[in-house]
Amino acid sequence: MAQQIRPHFWVVVLRIEFGKVDTAWEKYGLVEARINYNDKPSPYKAIIKDGKLVAILGADYRLIPNEVVVDIGNKVAEEVGAKPFKVRYARTNYLLNKAETRVYANYILPRGFDIEGKDRVYVGFSLNNSIDGTMAFGASGFTFRSVCANGVFMGYKEIAHFYRKHTKKFEVDFEAVKEAVLKVLEQTRKAIDAYRKMVRVELNEEIAEAIAKSTLPRKLLPDYIETEKDRLVRFDPSKTLWDVYNSITEKLWHDARMDIDTKYRYYQVLHSVIPVVKA
Repeated sequence: MAQQIRPHFWVVVLRIEFGKVDTAWEKYGLVEARINYNDKPSPYKAIIKDGKLVAILGADYRLIPNEVVVDIGNKVAEEVGAKPFKVRYARTNYLLNKAETRVYANYILPRGFDIEGKDRVYVGFSLNNSIDGTMAFGASGFTFRSVCANGVFMGYKEIAHFYRKHTKKFEVDFEAVKEAVLKVLEQTRKAIDAYRKMVRVELNEEIAEAIAKSTLPRKLLPDYIETEKDRLVRFDPSKTLWDVYNSITEKLWHDARMDIDTKYRYYQVLHSVIPVVKA
């Protein structure tokens, strides 16, 4: 007689709750709560903003409020001779994504650079940060073209060691941030030479095909680069790289419906096709 096999069932009880709460950034509506698992601390913590869960991250994650980043950016800008830069559709010099978890605080230097008599370009920087762990605190280069009033984000340098211990708390190391910004500005100034060279380089089939195959939305492409899906149909070789670059960045910059996160990503796509400075 065959032995009857009876199924076995296990009941697993999981008890997850908040443990120790860090209120160091409470004045910005932010608290960090350690997550306990079956009465024991787990290697995770919750980031809570205005009573709503923002993210669950590793317990070692260093939170810095976006408001603090803007404040530091203002102070660094003053030290390096830059001014807060406000886009025409924004009320402030900093932009938030739709979820209001990421910030891009923008600053510009007063000196403009002539681009072969075609334009005048200003150099600056942007401090970037997130409170949900999706973007590390860092600085990126920023240029602004005066003729069509459009800006460009380029490069990115993570500010890895921005915390220093102060008594029993941690605070942001201003000098570390300033040093990172100075390096980014030095790198971004090299874009001026690249821009000047682009004025003298004609659009070729290789670059036109790379643009056609890229993930740039078709609405951003100039009408002299005609595509069918991701296939190049036609391009105008009389145009220069400067023409192409500015046509795309102008449409991208002035698209008020496009989220800043999306714009930032497309600038990176563009610079993978038309390199300006090393990331």
